[in-house]
Amino acid sequence: MPVIPSSSRRINVSTVASKLSQNNATPGTATYLPAINGSRVDSPTALDVSPSSEAAVTWGAGIGLTLLILLLATLHYIRKRAMSPKQRHKRKLQRERKRKATEEQDIQAVSRESIPVEKFQEVLKEKKKRNLLEIEFKALMRFQDDYASEAALRPINRAKNASPEVVPHDFNRVVLEPLSDDPDTEYINATYIDGYNKAKAYIAAQGPTQKTVGDFWRMVWQERSHCIVMTTGLFEHARQQCEKYWDNKQVRYGDIVILQEDCDTLADFNIRTFRLVKLDTEEQRVVKQFQYASWGETDCPDCSAILEFRRRIKSFMQNKRGPIVVHCGSGAGRTGTFLAIDIALDRISIDNTIDIFNSVVYLRNSRPWMVQNLEQYKFIYETVVIYLQCKVTVISATELPAVVQKLAVKDEHTKLNGFEREFKTMQNVVPKLTVGECAGGHRVENRKKSRDIMLQPPERARPYLLSFERTESSDYINAVYVDGYRHQQAFIVTQWPLKCTINDIWRMVYDYQIATIVLLNDIPESRNYPYFWPTKLKETKKYGPVNVQYTYQDTGPHIKTRIFSVKKRAVYTNLDDHLLELASRRVKKIDIQLLAQLKVSCCKANLASLDTKVEEQDSRTVSMFQLTCWPSGHKVPTSNSALLDLLNMVEQSQLKNAARRGPICVMSKNGVSRCGVFCAISMACEKLKAEGEVDIFKAVKTVKMNRPQLVENLVEYIYCYTFMVILLENVIESRSVERPLTVLPSQESSERSSTAYASSSGLSSQHHHRKKMGNGTITMTDILESVSVYSFDNVAFEKESYIRTLKRTSQTSIDSSLLQINGGLTQKDPYVNSDWHGMSSSKGMDHYNTYGYMNHAGEITI
Repeated sequence: MPVIPSSSRRINVSTVASKLSQNNATPGTATYLPAINGSRVDSPTALDVSPSSEAAVTWGAGIGLTLLILLLATLHYIRKRAMSPKQRHKRKLQRERKRKATEEQDIQAVSRESIPVEKFQEVLKEKKKRNLLEIEFKALMRFQDDYASEAALRPINRAKNASPEVVPHDFNRVVLEPLSDDPDTEYINATYIDGYNKAKAYIAAQGPTQKTVGDFWRMVWQERSHCIVMTTGLFEHARQQCEKYWDNKQVRYGDIVILQEDCDTLADFNIRTFRLVKLDTEEQRVVKQFQYASWGETDCPDCSAILEFRRRIKSFMQNKRGPIVVHCGSGAGRTGTFLAIDIALDRISIDNTIDIFNSVVYLRNSRPWMVQNLEQYKFIYETVVIYLQCKVTVISATELPAVVQKLAVKDEHTKLNGFEREFKTMQNVVPKLTVGECAGGHRVENRKKSRDIMLQPPERARPYLLSFERTESSDYINAVYVDGYRHQQAFIVTQWPLKCTINDIWRMVYDYQIATIVLLNDIPESRNYPYFWPTKLKETKKYGPVNVQYTYQDTGPHIKTRIFSVKKRAVYTNLDDHLLELASRRVKKIDIQLLAQLKVSCCKANLASLDTKVEEQDSRTVSMFQLTCWPSGHKVPTSNSALLDLLNMVEQSQLKNAARRGPICVMSKNGVSRCGVFCAISMACEKLKAEGEVDIFKAVKTVKMNRPQLVENLVEYIYCYTFMVILLENVIESRSVERPLTVLPSQESSERSSTAYASSSGLSSQHHHRKKMGNGTITMTDILESVSVYSFDNVAFEKESYIRTLKRTSQTSIDSSLLQINGGLTQKDPYVNSDWHGMSSSKGMDHYNTYGYMNHAGEITI
């Protein structure tokens, strides 16, 4: 029996109930309760109960319950009434009226004042925060006037309009000179547009249709236009945007003959050069067409690419008269967007102010539906911001050394040098990837395929594996496309494969017809970094569906070369489509791994014996180049000459396999470090070769678009500049006055050693033999006497003018016949009393590897 405290009290409930039911109960009597459940009550407790108190309690409870029921019923009625369709519609109308009233206030409050350049970024940030760009775009309709378009709506001219909504106004349309005095031949869907401080600077035109191609060329000739800007491709989503109004050789429209003299294909746009010949007068003119073919009707391109597109156009139009003809499909959305960007940037250069809203209002009043949607309107703002942040980053070859010297100087206010400012800007303008954009790599079955789970390729820019390996295989590989100078998706950047992804590497190599693999690490084979190729010469290994044979090897001082023969087996079968889940009953081509499964299926279906033929597809040659002069822990390679040779070998390999048009596979341990440097330098060299210009900022930005971690630190960014300066200096010196500019240094090099690989594959060896002068220094002519990376025939500069520029800008003491540079140079001041000491070395380019800015460990000494 539990111990009960003496102070505890218990009430016998049954006794209380009995008391209340007895009429003769004596009020106030004390009832003593016996122990309950083994407990006892030591001290009594009296309970005073009366009939009046019971009635009060009952009455109060009833009132409370009634009120509660009434309240619940009332709430239910109100809710039911409020949720009725009529009330919902009424509230919707009220909200809509309130929204329109607020929107009307915002539209009336839209500022039409120009914005100073220095305040533009701050103003734009505030507009984005308050969603004012959307309000501005809606306000465009309020300020758009209606003008007559009678000529465009004439029955005979309606067939010449691609869209009935986009037609020219009568007051500013282009009027053609009639043919044979026929007034019905004077119409074309084109509009004069004024530029900033220039009348009729542009002609906004509809893309030529099959009926209007001749009229288009008549207009170009009549208006003496030298430049055509085409902001569309010929087709988009299986819908024709524009008729091809030129021929790859020559074509005639009326009395005008159009001959295509040149076509320069770049990654983002194409530049064609036409020669127009008027047959009756034999007069000739040169017209250039700039086509941005990848600009879609509903999306917007990269801002930096559009700025480079515009820069090329402005450079060509210097000292040329005549309007620029701009067209897309209808001559409205993309045409107006380009014109608005060009007008805004012209205004910045002249008045240092920005007024995008009024510019678009003017364009819409000049031609209907210019800047067609909100995305295009926002794109104008974003492009102007990128222009203000990055400025013009293209540097001519003659100015590069001087510009690099200036970039090395720290600003007194920000305490940052030019390299640091550019790299900081780069980090701000390159968009970060979200987890949603990289969904494939974050799937459970694919996580084990990445060395870093947070380093994943975006879905829009990863190569999908196409070759079938087994039932549970996926299309994922941790690799990402990187655009090049002339081609989009010119590179595939990937990590050193794990043991579980070796087959995937060769599947990717075969699927995307890769002819060249670049390895930027020289590491011993280990469990974490296995060799993913056959290690013995003439050995053949099977990697999933791909057979790889090791056919050739060459080990140079800094580059190892391997050549493989890659084959894939295939099965040709006449199986019915209900087994293969394919389309119709005909010969099918399937992977070898399906063969066993198909045989089992045939047996289960009691079909005839499987009629199959197994054969190997044609073999493909894959070259692998491994750079061995970039040790672990070094942020830059120890040999620039080797990197030059590597670029040369890769270029030769791609040219040899040009018919395959496959990307270059660039690989490092983690798929980030070193890869970005190689891709950016390759792009910069291509641009230098083609245009005589260098744009490191844009090259690095392009590389980082699909994988922001590429060129991951300031050291790699500075090295890109450094390498290009070294390359330029060597090319200049190798082309001394004794050498014609059209002759490559490699064509004169009699000391360059040849190897078995060079003779068998056509690729240059990286062995160099160089001379020393009597005083122990090396002339720049001697340094890269045998370098054959690129032919810089279009680099428009002379050695003497280059030296004068460098002397004048950096106050550097340079001998025109001997550039004496210290390999471990540390400059106290790059502008004042800079001494470039001679160096005794036979390492060629390598002796001034860092141009005075960093050593091999990446330590910057400015």
